[in-house]
This record gives sequence, C-alpha cells and structure tokens, in this order.
Amino acid sequence: SATANGTINSIKLFLTKTDHSAYTGNESSVFSTANGTSWTGSPEIKLSGDKVYVYAFYPTSAAVTRATGADTHTIPVSVPATATFDGDSTWNCSTTDYLYGVKSSTSEDTPTASNRDGEFSPTVYMRHALAQVVFKLQASNPNGTYDYVKEIRLSVPAGNTTKFRAGSGTMQIKDGALSLTDTETLTFRASVNPQICTIANTAVTVGYGLAAPLAAAPENVSLTIVLGKKGDTSNDRTLTATNTGFNIQWQKGHIYTYNLKLKDRNLTLDGAITDWVQGDPTYTGPWDTVNK
Repeated sequence: SATANGTINSIKLFLTKTDHSAYTGNESSVFSTANGTSWTGSPEIKLSGDKVYVYAFYPTSAAVTRATGADTHTIPVSVPATATFDGDSTWNCSTTDYLYGVKSSTSEDTPTASNRDGEFSPTVYMRHALAQVVFKLQASNPNGTYDYVKEIRLSVPAGNTTKFRAGSGTMQIKDGALSLTDTETLTFRASVNPQICTIANTAVTVGYGLAAPLAAAPENVSLTIVLGKKGDTSNDRTLTATNTGFNIQWQKGHIYTYNLKLKDRNLTLDGAITDWVQGDPTYTGPWDTVNK
C-alpha cells in the first residue's frame, strides 16, 4: 500500500476490444491503492456489454504503443547493462522492475471484462518480466579492510551464440516479452554501502540486480568481482572465475542466487545456483528460486 521496501501501490490498465481495435471509452487508467485492499482508477473506466481485453503493466508512467489488429501492444523499457544497487538493501537497484498482468496464477492469458454479471470485476495477477540475480560470498579468511565487494560482472566471449540482453527496447504488455540488444557483459555495481564478509565461512549478500531472461543457456560465462577498501580505489583487486554452473538460462520471474567462495584469494562457485521463491517453499510459479 506504499512505495516502501520495493513495493508498488499503482498499476496501469489498457483496454481494447476483443478484435484488438480501440476501446471507445477511457481506454487507459492508473489504478492505485492507499490501504492495499481497495483500488481506485483514474480516470474511471465504464464498461459496456461488449467484452474487452484488460492489459495491466508497471511502471504507470509508460505509454502504450498500440499494435494494429493484434495483441502485441508494447511499452518502452530500459534495462541497463551496467546497473547499480544499494548494498544495505535487498531490492533498491537502478533497474525498473517491469510487470505485466495475467488472468490467474497459472495462466498467461489476458484478463477480460464487460458490464455483465460476474465479468465487471476481473482478477489481475502481476508478474515480473525480468529475472533477479543475487550474489552471496563467504570468505575462509576475510579481511575486514580490503574485502568490500564493489562490483560484480558476468561476461561471455564475443563469439558466443547466446549473449546477455540489455539496453533500450520494448515489452509486450500481454506477456512481458522483451525486445532488447545483445551484450557480452552485465555489471552490478554498489553505488553505496558495499558489503564485506566479516565472519569466516559465513555467506553475505554482496550484490544483486535485475536482468533480462534468456532464450537459451549461454556458454563460457565468467564471473568477476572487484574487491577493495571502502571509499578508496587504490588497493582494488579483481578476481575472475569460470564454471559451468554459471551457464544458466535465466527465466522471467525467477531469482538466481550465486553462492560464491573466497579462499586463498581465489574465487569459486559453491554448490548449485538457486531460483526465486519468497515464502512458500512448495510454490513453483512465477518468482521461483534457483541456487548456484
């Protein structure tokens, strides 16, 4: 009900007729809530007896580009190849968490509505179009001064068939499909509050961010971390590791946790990589959790 700790309190709706032509009333409205329970739209949307498609998305500032005679309407998106995060937070990063709406927790279908009984109050489930990546690090012999993690990079060789995706592009509001540009490196940088391992062999979250899903698992992925003294770059050092466990096909709505180990100044991958489930460990829907 408030924009705190990464939550949102508004979404935008966009309506079309079922033949994908323009809706004759108010076709767009921002719905918001003050209490987390009741939602109010502005401007008000009045439904007729004709069924309409109800598309929902976030952020509400985005303008829809209508597709002609199709349901492939889009909004502009920007997913930076170099993103920043607040090390003291678990959600405050510079990449927008793009969302799209579906009719149920088990369906990617678009909600519909009309003014007929049972059809004027559709349920809309919001899903994430991006994946989240989280990096945890444990050190066997942590240095309390020079082991602050300032930057984490994931890279693939220039010749890779599958690369990461980033840049400016579009998102289809019916299913979250993204159109972006290939990139060989993604960078996650602590803009403030870099984290450090202070207790031996205790995992600490040292970085996180949002990333575009991938059509296939990339090969030959390497992970690089930059460590050093807080507020001082003169003693920064860079460590790089390669591991087949890094070759992960990210899916939208999943969290991927990379469990890293620092031992004798060498960086390794500990165990498998996890996906994004908050709460119920039996839930296998959107925002599943996967560990690496």
